[in-house]
Amino acid sequence: IYIELARYWVAGHYFKALAHPYHPLYPSLIAVAEKVSGFSFEHSAVGLSIIASALTLPALAIIYHRIENRLVLILGMLFFCVSPYLIRYSADVLAEPLYLLFVAWAAAFCVKAMVLRKRRALYYFFAGLFTGLAYLTRPEGLVVGIAGVLCLLIFYKSVRLEGISYAVFCL
Repeated sequence: IYIELARYWVAGHYFKALAHPYHPLYPSLIAVAEKVSGFSFEHSAVGLSIIASALTLPALAIIYHRIENRLVLILGMLFFCVSPYLIRYSADVLAEPLYLLFVAWAAAFCVKAMVLRKRRALYYFFAGLFTGLAYLTRPEGLVVGIAGVLCLLIFYKSVRLEGISYAVFCL
């Protein structure tokens, strides 16, 4: 179905592509990748999935680095690289690698915003941006924003009310 929707995007049938119940970001990025690369829709989609999986690793490194245990960082990255399901998702025309990319970066920016004092608003903005991109890829992307807000309200009591309200607005 993603390939069919990408064909609608390339043909200029935007309303037809948007009228479908699937979220629009993954098919539209397949269409862009097909136009830019010149490969078929299927190869463009697989290439997009592989690139998304590779770009997820730096976000996971940011998240795992906060644990301050190198073994956890190495094992987490190794698990991500050798997991059979993640490898299968990366080599197929599925939205999961792109969704995971956006979720991982939203979590990484949220972790950075909670830890750092400088540029906190910018990190919350990017966490909200990647949450929105995750939602445009799959409807479960809203869970990331809700989880971020709950983490702020439950675990982050040292921030003034203005800081929490700004973070909630961004997420």
